[in-house]
Amino acid sequence: MSIIYNNGEFDLSDDGQQAKDLNKSINIKVRIDKLPREIRKIAELIRTGYNYKEIAKKLKTTEGAIKMKLKRYRRYFLDTKSV
Repeated sequence: MSIIYNNGEFDLSDDGQQAKDLNKSINIKVRIDKLPREIRKIAELIRTGYNYKEIAKKLKTTEGAIKMKLKRYRRYFLDTKSV
């Protein structure tokens, strides 16, 4: 299997679906990297099993503030068509 990068797209010579999945993963990674550090930290804490209340305590803020920030940045992920 070979991976070819051409005009901003990855192409795997034996499976087009794998190429599409790889591009999607890369686009998500690029979007995550562009997020503010605080949001990346919240996302990492959620991924490791913390709940909103625990995250708020750890970051010295309120649970409502955590929820609002996540809501705002979730919209960024859903609304952004390209990176």
